Amino acid sequence: MVFIVLLAFLSGLTTAEDKLPDVLRADYEGTVGSNRIQMTLLVQHGKLIPPSHYFYQKDRTDIPLSGTTGTTLTLIDPSGGTFSLEFKESASGRDHQLSFEENVGLVGTWTGNDGHSYPVALRALFAGPAPAQPADCHCPE
Repeated sequence: MVFIVLLAFLSGLTTAEDKLPDVLRADYEGTVGSNRIQMTLLVQHGKLIPPSHYFYQKDRTDIPLSGTTGTTLTLIDPSGGTFSLEFKESASGRDHQLSFEENVGLVGTWTGNDGHSYPVALRALFAGPAPAQPADCHCPE
């Protein structure tokens, strides 16, 4: 009997492969103006959490992002640049509100702290539960 209880307890323990509670990961690729970018967002309770970031493919340097999500997304980088984005629906359209799990991408603008704006078009690559530590995370062990 003790063995069965111990086995049931041990089967409930988590491993590094488990998912973070209530954290969604969404990956995108596309453009800001004519520059190609990739973006990874980790969202918990409507807010971006580290290591959310984007990078320009020409230099591949991670640029951290903070911000909030909902029907629109407001993402801010350390330079003061702001992404103002909306979910893009498929050509077939939907009768319900779009979410990270139900969209084909993000569209909107990136505005620099100098006031210049550029169009943003991102294609959804993945959306689902976030792993306990993303493979591309530069987190301390």
